[in-house]
Amino acid sequence: MKLKQITIGLMMLFCLNVFGQQHESVPRAVRPQKTELQDLEETVLKVREENQAMQKQLESIEKEMEYYRGDVRTKVAELDDAQTRWLTILAIVMGLIGVGLGVVSPMLLSARSDKRLKESFGKMIGEMKNQIESAESEAKTAKESLSVITGLKEDIDRIKEDIDKSKKVAERAAKSAMASEFFTQALSEKDPSKAIGLYSKVIQLDSNSAGAYCNRAIHKTQLGDNEGGLRDLDNAIRLDSSLVEAYNNRGRLKEHLCDNEGALEDYNRAIELNPDFAEAYNNRAILKKQLGDYEGALKDCEKAILLNSNYANAYNNRAIVKAQIGDNYGAIRDYDKAIELNPSFAEAYINRGRFKEQFNNFEGALKDYGKAIKLNPNLADGYNNRSDLLLKHGEPDNALNDINKAIEIDKTNFVYYVTRGEIYMYLKLFWNGIDDFSKAISLGANTKGVYECRAKCYRQLAEFEKEAAKRKEMIAKAEIDEEKAVSIK
Repeated sequence: MKLKQITIGLMMLFCLNVFGQQHESVPRAVRPQKTELQDLEETVLKVREENQAMQKQLESIEKEMEYYRGDVRTKVAELDDAQTRWLTILAIVMGLIGVGLGVVSPMLLSARSDKRLKESFGKMIGEMKNQIESAESEAKTAKESLSVITGLKEDIDRIKEDIDKSKKVAERAAKSAMASEFFTQALSEKDPSKAIGLYSKVIQLDSNSAGAYCNRAIHKTQLGDNEGGLRDLDNAIRLDSSLVEAYNNRGRLKEHLCDNEGALEDYNRAIELNPDFAEAYNNRAILKKQLGDYEGALKDCEKAILLNSNYANAYNNRAIVKAQIGDNYGAIRDYDKAIELNPSFAEAYINRGRFKEQFNNFEGALKDYGKAIKLNPNLADGYNNRSDLLLKHGEPDNALNDINKAIEIDKTNFVYYVTRGEIYMYLKLFWNGIDDFSKAISLGANTKGVYECRAKCYRQLAEFEKEAAKRKEMIAKAEIDEEKAVSIK
């Protein structure tokens, strides 16, 4: 009876501890005054608190179970010993009864004594049977209680597994919250180096974040790490083969690295994945224009504008293509439209200024170049174009100031060194001109005009050289450059 009470009490205690509190399966609704990160942090803390409470409850249950388990096992052992003793006594008594009835009773007892003896022994045997049945019943009850405790232990083990799972869920939620916070910070970070560091932290927390790889690539290329940017874009596409932005960005990078075929494949893939991706059409149009496919470039620009009628960049690029095929009126209209849509579009001012310069609109071109520089003081092309225009109109000193600023901003663009070399030629500083033309060639300016300009510098120096040996050396160098220029088509 005591064992039954213990078992029932233990079961009630188990139910109270296990089912008294439940995890909240539905996340909290987003509150206007709280950020998504704060909600995630609250969820993580709540899960951890619930896990700690359940862990304490389980420890308490296990201690109580261990106590009752020992008590039940002791009782079962005692009952088993008692049952064994009673069975042994019964066997001995039965043996004695057999012997007594078979040998002694006929000799010593009368029939009446024999009857009383049998009744006495029968009564004793009945009592022994009742005690044995009672012991067996108690033993059965004890074993059933032990079985219940074993079942409870299995339930506790399952609860422990659930707690471990909850802990892992909480850890993943915490990592996700941290990664989300770093990603948000990176999106608003203007410093490329700091943005790269933040995206790297996102990747450490979530190595499958294709978006982090894709965005980190943009900042790496801004710092000149084109190889690192390409690796990040490859990883982004490996993790998410449907990430159109990664294909589009990789196409732009490949185009910059002169892998035109690879760039075209990436633009095509981006458009295949998202036929309404206007930016991919715009970028492919630029590439097709560079490859001489003006018709294809024009169609891509028109498609981009059809998808987004406010796409200033597409109007700017369509203007470039129209100017290339002789549609001057259409070109100037598109430049005007691009600037109308985006009055801060510095590149559109530069392109319109260049277009005006072709038609000898000096004042209009100078005004557009000045506007572009005002909008973006770090736009090297603005200084370069204005420098070239100033030189054509006899202002070499102002031209030199502008081109020096352009080279200060970007020391890797060979065009700027060519421009300055021409200014030095105008100023008759031929050695300075030779240095700049040589620098341009080292940066990849393998053009006919560059070699012709350097040859002219050598010949000018030869004319003023008094020493015959040096004059001969200058002429020889000029002839080498002239031959090189002829070989270039």
